[in-house]
Amino acid sequence: MSTLTERMPTLTRFYQRGSELYKRIVSNRAVTIAVRIFLWLVVLIFAARTVGTFVLERRLGSTIDEVSRKYGSMMPDSLALPAVPASDNQAILFRAASEALTQTNTEGDLLASVAFRRVRASEHAEELHRIFDKNKTVIDLAQQAAARKGSSWEIDYKDGTDAKVPDLIQIIHLERLLAARALLALDEGSFREAIGALEPGAVMASSLSREPMLIVQLIRIAVDHINNGVILEILRRSPDLEEQDLSSLRRMLTDAGPVSTMQGAFLGEMKMGYKRFTEALDGRMTPRMLSLVAGDDSMDVQAGPIDLWLYRPYGLWETRGFLDAYVGLIDELGKPRFERTRAFTLDPKQMPRGRGLFYSLAIPNLALGVLRADLTDASRICGRTAVALESYARARGNYPQTLEALVPTYLDRLPIDPFSGHPIEYRREGNGYVLRSQGDDPKFDVGLRDYDKVVDWRITR
Repeated sequence: MSTLTERMPTLTRFYQRGSELYKRIVSNRAVTIAVRIFLWLVVLIFAARTVGTFVLERRLGSTIDEVSRKYGSMMPDSLALPAVPASDNQAILFRAASEALTQTNTEGDLLASVAFRRVRASEHAEELHRIFDKNKTVIDLAQQAAARKGSSWEIDYKDGTDAKVPDLIQIIHLERLLAARALLALDEGSFREAIGALEPGAVMASSLSREPMLIVQLIRIAVDHINNGVILEILRRSPDLEEQDLSSLRRMLTDAGPVSTMQGAFLGEMKMGYKRFTEALDGRMTPRMLSLVAGDDSMDVQAGPIDLWLYRPYGLWETRGFLDAYVGLIDELGKPRFERTRAFTLDPKQMPRGRGLFYSLAIPNLALGVLRADLTDASRICGRTAVALESYARARGNYPQTLEALVPTYLDRLPIDPFSGHPIEYRREGNGYVLRSQGDDPKFDVGLRDYDKVVDWRITR
């Protein structure tokens, strides 16, 4: 009571000053109008925000129901793969092999140059053998992994975009080691040993293909790209391949191409991104606009209740645009490249117009990833066709004049170029042949220096 009594003079002065200010405002017509306009604007903004939020919530709910009917639960934990017993899990051994691999920067550069066929392995045979001896345990683990049947990289998808993935750079280093070992065996005259050395890399690519995460699929594409290049070298330099060797190569060039697995990866990215949006909308995390697309924690800023209140309408609008965009992209990936619309074009003038940060930041990078998948798919188709041609020649003594001769004995159907919609270009050249995809056109640039697309298969005999 005494405290209130002590504060009474202060409260009285505050009231008097407030009253004087109010009288001045009321007596000044211009100020009165300005204040009234300001208050009306506040009311209108509040009403517009409330009505807009209600409408956007209804529309987003309708979109979520439609997407859920098509793709199941929208939560990323639905992406989890079935458990695989440890004794049958390839991924455990591939992960162990990649983590055990040791190399200096110089050795890594050498393995990359050999794996990408920029230098001949035989020119560095002594150094390569030393690297292989140092990593004998790694090679043994990879070969043991290739003998297993099941695969799960045990990624905890319920964490969404924060899910921990294997050390993917080490996976690439492991693939380069295996490819370099295969190419050295080829240079030393043993194509069968080369095929055996390459097989773990092909199995590792197949193992990675099961994971519905975009970054994992981009690494899988890189692994496939290296494998396809080595298979091309084996076919070029091994005219005496037997049917068992051709069968081994055929198994490496699987039917499940990179584009089909990219569709699953985009579905996974949609669900993981949606989890980020829902967390922002529910106020469980700071709304980080850029991190919703790129996972960039450096963009984090502390937001208060007013920030979250103001953010919600935009967040609802952005979330719906995000889902609409991904559904469209997933549907597009169900078609071969030549049937798609502009969704994956690299031409800024033809970029599809969408909403929010997703389109402005993500589409160009996604388009490049899909282009690499398309090129690797075309390379795989060329490889399967080349193996069929070799089987035909082994049985009949010469290569056919047209690819139609391979169907149905050696191929189920004519190989279609994903870039043109027509059969892969094939022509006889001397005693050999050329297989070429339209993806070899320079306009399909993947943005990497000295990138061999492996879509021009020239086999000379």
